[in-house]
Amino acid sequence: MRILFDSEIFCMEPYGGISRYFVELASALRSQGVDSRIVAGVHINKYIHNEGTIGLRLPNVRGLRRLARPCNDVLGACYSRWVHPDILHKTYYGDHRWQPKSSVVITIHDMIWERLEGVAHPLSRAKASWIERADAVVAISEFTRTELLEIYRVPESKVKVIHLASRNFPDRSAIVAPPKDSYLLYVGVRIWYKNFDRFVKAYSASRILKQDFRVVCFGKEFSDQERRLFVELGVQERIVQVQGDDSTLAAYYRNARALVCPSLVEGFGLPVLEAMKCGCPVICSGMASLPEVAGDAAVYFDAGDEESIRVILESALFDDERLKTMVEVGKARALGFSWEKCASETLGVYQAICGS
Repeated sequence: MRILFDSEIFCMEPYGGISRYFVELASALRSQGVDSRIVAGVHINKYIHNEGTIGLRLPNVRGLRRLARPCNDVLGACYSRWVHPDILHKTYYGDHRWQPKSSVVITIHDMIWERLEGVAHPLSRAKASWIERADAVVAISEFTRTELLEIYRVPESKVKVIHLASRNFPDRSAIVAPPKDSYLLYVGVRIWYKNFDRFVKAYSASRILKQDFRVVCFGKEFSDQERRLFVELGVQERIVQVQGDDSTLAAYYRNARALVCPSLVEGFGLPVLEAMKCGCPVICSGMASLPEVAGDAAVYFDAGDEESIRVILESALFDDERLKTMVEVGKARALGFSWEKCASETLGVYQAICGS
C-alpha cells in the first residue's frame, strides 16, 4: 500500500501541531511496513527530515508560499502519476491543480473557524469541500467528531476518531536550565480562544500566586498589547517568554510546578498530553476536548470565570500530595497515546477504503 501526504501544511508552518502530526504519522507508518511518502516540495518546515520525504527546505521568507505552490503542484502531479498511490492523505484544506486518482483521506483537527466565522468563511468552505470529497475522515478527538457531525452533517460511518500522541522528548534537563524559582508553564500560541488574557488576570488577582510563582510562556515573543496588559496588571516582572527546541521544552515541562492550559476550545490539546508524559501536573480548562485527553489526571477550572481559575490554582498548587498523585496518574494515562497506535488505527482506515 502506498500513501502520499501532500505539501500544503509544510509550506505553511515551520513548527506546529498539524505538521508534527503528519511527520510522526508518516514515520510510524513506515516502521509498520507501509510505503508512506511526504511530497513536501519547496517547504519551510523544521520537522521534515530526509527519510520518506521529497522536498527542499528554504528560509521562511515573505512570499515563498505563493511562489512555491506552482512548483509543488507539478511535483505532486508527477509523483502521483509515477507511483500511483493508493491513498492521498491531505495535510490541510486548500486545493491544488492536480487531481489525484487515488482515494482521499482528510484529518479534521477542530471546528474553531466554523464556530468563529461560520461555514461561509473561505477556509470553512474549503474544508467542507474536502470532507465531502474524501472517502474517509479522521477526527483527532471525540469532541471534534461531535462538532463535525453537527456542523457538516457528515455520515457517522465516514468519520473515525484517532487520537494524537506525544513526541518522545529527549531528557536533557541537566543541560537545559529553566528558572530556579517555582513557575507555572504556558505552552503554545496565545490567540483569543487560548484564553491567555483571562488566565493572566486571574493570576494577577492572587497575592500568593504572584508571590510564589512566575509564569513562563513557551512560544512566540509577547506582543505590545500583551506587554501593556502585564504593566496594567502589575505583573510585567513575573511573566517571561522563552523559546527553544524539544530538549528545552521538555526541561521546562519537567521542572514546572504545573502546566496551565486555559483554552476555551481545543481540537485535542497536545501540551496537556506532553506535560503528562513529562511528569508535569496539569491544571486546565474543563471545556472541549481537554477532559477527553487528561481524564482524571488533571484538575479543572471554569475557563470562562477568572475567579474559578484563581481559586483552583491556589488550591491545587500548594497541595504537594495532590500534585504528586497527578504526576503518577498523568504518566500512566499518557501511555495510552502513542504514534504506533495512531498509525495502526489510521492504517485500518486506509485498508477499509482499499478493501484489504
